[in-house]
Amino acid sequence: MFKIQIKNTTQDASFEHSEGKLFGGRAPSGEGNALIIKDPAVSRTHFCIEAGQGINFLLSNISSGNTIVFEDGKSLAPGSTAEFATPNHFVIGGTSIFIQSGNQGNPSDFFSREKKASTVFYSLNKPEIQKSPPVPEINFEFPSNSRFLDNQSNAINLENQSAPAVIGKILKALENINKLQAELSVGEPYNNQIAKQLVEMADLDIGMVLLLTNDKWVISGCYTANENVSVRYSTTLVKNVVEQKKTFFQDLSNLEEKGQSLVNLEAAVISPILDVHDNIIGALYGARSKNIIAKGGITSLEAQLVQMLASTVGAGIVRERATKSKAQFEQFFSSELAQELDRNPNLLAGREQEITAMFSDLRGFTALSNILKPAEICMLLQDIMEHLSEQIQIEGGVIVDYAGDGILAMWNAPVEQPDHVERACKAALAMHHGFPDVCKRWTHLLGDFPIGLGIGINTGIALVGNTGSKRKFKYGPMGLTVNLASRLEASTKLLGLPLVISAASKAKLPANFPTRRLGQAMFPGVSLPVEIFECKDSSATSEWKENKILYETALQHFEAKSFGHAIKTLTPLIEKHGQGKLMDNPSLKLIRKALEGLESTSGEFSSILWSMTK
Repeated sequence: MFKIQIKNTTQDASFEHSEGKLFGGRAPSGEGNALIIKDPAVSRTHFCIEAGQGINFLLSNISSGNTIVFEDGKSLAPGSTAEFATPNHFVIGGTSIFIQSGNQGNPSDFFSREKKASTVFYSLNKPEIQKSPPVPEINFEFPSNSRFLDNQSNAINLENQSAPAVIGKILKALENINKLQAELSVGEPYNNQIAKQLVEMADLDIGMVLLLTNDKWVISGCYTANENVSVRYSTTLVKNVVEQKKTFFQDLSNLEEKGQSLVNLEAAVISPILDVHDNIIGALYGARSKNIIAKGGITSLEAQLVQMLASTVGAGIVRERATKSKAQFEQFFSSELAQELDRNPNLLAGREQEITAMFSDLRGFTALSNILKPAEICMLLQDIMEHLSEQIQIEGGVIVDYAGDGILAMWNAPVEQPDHVERACKAALAMHHGFPDVCKRWTHLLGDFPIGLGIGINTGIALVGNTGSKRKFKYGPMGLTVNLASRLEASTKLLGLPLVISAASKAKLPANFPTRRLGQAMFPGVSLPVEIFECKDSSATSEWKENKILYETALQHFEAKSFGHAIKTLTPLIEKHGQGKLMDNPSLKLIRKALEGLESTSGEFSSILWSMTK
């Protein structure tokens, strides 16, 4: 029995094989067991393992052109079969495979050792774009006469290039670079063009566009001069270029004079791709091996052309990232904030931060959706959301998400805003203020159908950062602060009020900002009662201010168990109600609770006025 461990960027698994043949690959076929390897660089049926003499195993390389390489540097060519001792370790594509007999322990122990193969190859039949897993490291034996160009290398001087063929080569290369600059795109097809141009302008056997993604090098474009060239690169050289931030090349022109053979030598040219901050974001990598006897190493001229091509690639990436980030930021942030984030993207890093969160939701919109046509609903909702979003961004808020007819927004992140609570409340009040005007534009659809707007606001510590994914960006908050804001928005239905805020938000508002204390409330998922407040703008009427004083005074009596005084305090409101003026829900609720207190004989009392159920 053999124990087998497979490890790559998407797999880390152990298998046992007892008898017969074991076929391995992306989609292995054959008369025996199958071992599926999730690696795009592995052939469909790549190898076959079966028992050999004693604890040895027979390994057959079934692939048509991909060499299997072992830890000790041995290799197994395509179409070959050989016997190997256990334990042993070999690599195909970006996958490491460790095999041992059943009595030799756990194969996973191998991967915990600080051990690295001295020579590992990554080979493909044909050039293939690989995003993941990255190419394993290979350590070439390179000659000592390696050279570097500065980032701002001297301009190419055509007067010193007297041979017509050389001048023609330079002009053709410059013409092709200009065409690529005109397109200045990104992505695999464009990077394949770059790799092809790299091979042709410097007479190379292979060219690659390497991008640095999450601290890993990934082949984003590749071209080979013929099918017999293996797709591989030296991470040692790439690392050297990263440290130097200079174009690396190897001039082998004087090796023959020293009596050194060019057979089996490789020459490489690597030019860093830099962003606007002079940070390494990728590299152009080219190598010459098959034609090195005829053409020699890489010349300074060829290296300069590669350097120019690398600048073109860098410009395309920087422009694409700038355009993408600007469009992405302005979708959620105000233009001023988007510019700040473009200058300092580190502000988007995840961290704990005090924020003010706002939830808004349309009232009656679900019922309306059952009446109107889908196209009408979409147009109406778009107009409403445009108005609400505009008010949020006017006050510097971040629109985190749209969910149906609701909005989640926040303040004080990613940049700090000392008046974040006041901004949030002003935005909410402006949303309400302009809401009737939006509805008037749609009276031909709404008729007398009532729709409203409820908003909840809470302030507290939250974890803020990218709450989406690498594929879809969504900057926003997470935690109890956000959950409570959502509960406050839901409470506006029961309270019959347009805007409700928490005590934490109230505490950070200016003292002259009109608010009314509504009492204590219990919310699902929140263990302690929360003090809640109604919020009004500076245009609050004198009648509202008078009613606010009566209500808050009655609330104090109620909480002190002076139920009679609470009811008596609210008598003017009751009288107004009798004269045809409506009492608001909080006042009616307070009167009912005070009456219950008067009628109660149990002596039990809770000062919590509101109990919000799910």
